[in-house]
Amino acid sequence: MSYLEIDNLTKQFGATTAVDHFNLHVEQGEMVALLGGSGCGKTTILRMIAGFLEPTEGSIRINGRTMNEIPPYKRNVAIFFQNYALFPHLTVYNNIAYGLKQKKMPKAEIQKKVADFVHLVRLEGLEKRYPRELSGGQQQRVALARALVMEPSVLLLDEPLSNLDAKLRIEMQVEIRQLQKKLNVTTIIVTHDQEEAVSLADKILVMSEGHLLQEGDPREVFNYPASPFLADFMGFTNFIYGTLQEVKDGKYYISARKTGEMLVAGGNAPADLKTGDSVVAAIRPGNVAGVSGRQDDRKENIYTGRVSAVTYKGNISQVDILEAFDTPLHMHCADYTGPMDGGEVTVYLPPEKLLIYKA
Repeated sequence: MSYLEIDNLTKQFGATTAVDHFNLHVEQGEMVALLGGSGCGKTTILRMIAGFLEPTEGSIRINGRTMNEIPPYKRNVAIFFQNYALFPHLTVYNNIAYGLKQKKMPKAEIQKKVADFVHLVRLEGLEKRYPRELSGGQQQRVALARALVMEPSVLLLDEPLSNLDAKLRIEMQVEIRQLQKKLNVTTIIVTHDQEEAVSLADKILVMSEGHLLQEGDPREVFNYPASPFLADFMGFTNFIYGTLQEVKDGKYYISARKTGEMLVAGGNAPADLKTGDSVVAAIRPGNVAGVSGRQDDRKENIYTGRVSAVTYKGNISQVDILEAFDTPLHMHCADYTGPMDGGEVTVYLPPEKLLIYKA
């Protein structure tokens, strides 16, 4: 039996089904990410676990106890809101102590617990400040301490890093993960950011329109999305359409649509794929490599096209290439020094990095 069990969870708002027969089992101390775009149902699931919304159908159990009829304040579930929801008129100390005071815990015990969590989230010296006197990262730490000080059975994080700048997001990813592991608290995090999900979670569930599309460990979901839709969501922005001509020695030989170029793929492929099927091969821009020309010693998957744009993005440059196939090809380079707009460029597509799907 898992620590948190969600079975056939469904939520309807009138004629709209926000969550459709969703299932999730989470072990004690595990962190699970619900990943998906806006409106996919992930926050609705969080609110049903917390007790703020009543399921239309299905059950929620924590440590073997059914939660459906139990009010939020009796579930021992802590929720971390996207906007932190700190009390503006209370100091850091009193924000963190609020829940403990509501439980009428002895004053000395409150002081010790608050001090422990102030130290844990590195807020020493800020106990008397108000939220308006804190930075975004400090406010987030207060909200995190306020949630964790209650020693919840389950911690729910609703887009916890969305209000932070890029540098602080990375720092807080590390801190949240360390805290979660140190306290061994079962955690569900909702996010639309694939990198955030991969960095934080032990398991990822990708959702769309209330449905679960794929579940697995971060490496599996990131490297082997289950469909072209998921591949696009996970950053495989290059899609090459064609017809499967042959399967030999674990490699798939695909005739590219319109151009007729032969593409060799060695990544995962559907088990029922057969010769003559229409297929689509997907590859990340970061796995497309520039080469010196067709004289390169690699004999397969060398293609030439024309640069339509080079966009500098800070740590990488994106090179957009036309005419290699009938769809644009995108390449990411750390230090691009090749041809610019209109110039001819030759690229290599590693077969093992190409995933194959039925078109």
